[in-house]
Amino acid sequence: MAVSFSLVDRSGFSTEASGILEEAWEFPTLRYTSAYLGWQLSFPSAVELPAVAAFEGGDSVGFAGATARRLRHGSANVDVAVVSFVAVRPAWRGQGVASGLYRVLLKALADLDVPVITFGIPGSGGDKTLLRAYPEAGFQMQVMGSYDNYAFVSRQEKAPEKAPEKAHGEWTAYFTEDAGALSSLAAQLALGDRSVLLSVPDNGQIDHYFSDPRPRKLIVVEHASAGICGAGFIVHSELRTVQGISRAATLDSLWMPSDASGGLRTLLRLASAAWPSSSGSGAVVMCPNLSGFDPTVLKTVGVRKTGAQFSGYFCTPGQRLGLTPERTNLEII
Repeated sequence: MAVSFSLVDRSGFSTEASGILEEAWEFPTLRYTSAYLGWQLSFPSAVELPAVAAFEGGDSVGFAGATARRLRHGSANVDVAVVSFVAVRPAWRGQGVASGLYRVLLKALADLDVPVITFGIPGSGGDKTLLRAYPEAGFQMQVMGSYDNYAFVSRQEKAPEKAPEKAHGEWTAYFTEDAGALSSLAAQLALGDRSVLLSVPDNGQIDHYFSDPRPRKLIVVEHASAGICGAGFIVHSELRTVQGISRAATLDSLWMPSDASGGLRTLLRLASAAWPSSSGSGAVVMCPNLSGFDPTVLKTVGVRKTGAQFSGYFCTPGQRLGLTPERTNLEII
């Protein structure tokens, strides 16, 4: 029986998509629960973004989706679709299913005239597939560099019960649910560095970040003389491993100048205390995107490469001239 492809409701299909992704991705991997996928695929957007599924008979055998983010280049806002969650059940691999998913999804995105950001693992089959799929769909591709995954390990510090805050020299970091500082900081950073396609979520998207079904906290960093200099979302992610389900604190998004190494260290120390472990052992903070920071500086901060790496791509439909950013601070989705 031939495999067919059709557009599906991007959030309504989250339960079926969860089953596909959890069967398709090898350990260790993020836990793709229905609640998590439903949250990702329902981000507020200017247009209704597509998702596509592959079927053979009554079985759903593949999925690909797009979630919305707002970014800024200089003073210009750019609403993009982040294409991710592309997965094919193992028994249907090698049959052109991934190519078919891309063909339908990218046709829908081109019709909407929506730019795309996507990430791939260099040299992987998935990366090779997307590098073919976008040009075939008429997209212009701009490489946005490589993104090494880092890990920060700190001696476990119990966060205070009230107004958790850590001060290190001239730097102070604290948890907050007031995202006003984030918006103004992001706008300021975008104007200062035009090589970056910077994440600048609008109010609706910021509210949506806080509705994440996973535990999530916003950390703001201040300097004694310069005021607010950084912010970042820390998430308590669930990971599927051969030993079972584990949790890891992850620096999901970061807004900070690349020369603020003291601020980064202070933020990561507080992040490591966001969800104290009962064992009292050192907490690990995963950092998938520290783009812009010099590796030598990161070593002095106390972060180390894990070996995982992603390539970033900015893709624009048609023959129009798109932006040419060198990198993005967007979370790796």
